[in-house]
Amino acid sequence: LAQAEIKLLHAQVNPHFLFNALNTISAITRRDPDKARELIQNLSHFFRSNLKQNINTVTLKEELAHVNSYLSIEKARFTDRLEVEIDIQPELLDIKLPSFTLQPLVENAIKHGISNMLEGGKVHIYSEAHPQGHLITVEDNAGSFEPPKENHSGLGLEIVD
Repeated sequence: LAQAEIKLLHAQVNPHFLFNALNTISAITRRDPDKARELIQNLSHFFRSNLKQNINTVTLKEELAHVNSYLSIEKARFTDRLEVEIDIQPELLDIKLPSFTLQPLVENAIKHGISNMLEGGKVHIYSEAHPQGHLITVEDNAGSFEPPKENHSGLGLEIVD
C-alpha cells in the first residue's frame, strides 16, 4: 500500500503549482530572459523527477536537487518573502531515502506557512545526529501548524508519516 501511495505521489502534478510557475516565468520573461530560461529548466527538472515512477529510493543529493528545482520556482514567485537555508552535512548526501520524502514537506511549509506571511518567510532544511542515525528536518518560521478541518485531497503529510 505504501508503495502504491508513493507511485501516486510521483504521478501527481499539482495544477496550481504549474499554473503559478508558468505565471511567474511569464512575468519574468521580459525583464530577465536568462532567469526565465533557468526557471524553465528547473521546472523541467522538477517534472522529470516527478515522472520517474519506477524509482523507490534516491540519494539525499538527488532528493535535494529535486527540492532545489521546486524551490527555484517558489523563490522567484515569492521573491524576498522566501529565504531558504539548507544545512546538510556533505557525508550524508549519498544516503538512500524514499523518493519524494522532502519535497512535500517543503511544499507544505510554503503553502501553509510562508504564503501567508507578508515578509520574512524562511524555510530551513537541516540534519542533526540522532541515536538511530540522522534526522533531517524541514521547518519554517510561520508559527504553529493548525491542521485543516475540511477534507483535502493532498497526500503529502500522510505519505511521509
